[in-house]
Amino acid sequence: MRASSSDQLLSAAEAILEGGVAAIEVTMTTPNAMEVIRQATTKFGSQVLFGVGTVLDGETARMAILAGAQFVASRERIRSKPRSFYEKVQALGMMPGLEKDWGYTMERLWGYLLNPEQDAQDIQDGENV
Repeated sequence: MRASSSDQLLSAAEAILEGGVAAIEVTMTTPNAMEVIRQATTKFGSQVLFGVGTVLDGETARMAILAGAQFVASRERIRSKPRSFYEKVQALGMMPGLEKDWGYTMERLWGYLLNPEQDAQDIQDGENV
C-alpha cells in the first residue's frame, strides 16, 4: 500500500481489514514509512500482518523490523526467482481444495521469497507445500 500520509494509510488499513484482508505491505515510498509502520502495528496489533516493501538495502530492512514490520519485500529478491517459480506457486492456489488453505500456503512461501539460502526445489516440484 502506498499512501501520501500516515493518516491516509491508517484509514485505508482499517477499511482493508474490514474487507477481510489481514496482511498489508507498506511501501518505503510512503512518507515517514517507518513511523507509519510503528503507528499501524500499535493500532492494529495482531489483527493485521504489516510488512514493508520497496526495500533497497539491509539497513532499511533492519529499521523496518525494529519499527514493527513483520515481513520485508525486496524487488531484487522477487525478481531473482524465475518466472516459472511464480507460475507454479500460482497454480498451487488453483488446486481444488486448497483455496481455504491458500493463506497458509502463501505464508509458507514467503520464506522461499525472502531467504536466498533456501532451496526452492521442493516448491518447483510441487512437493512438501
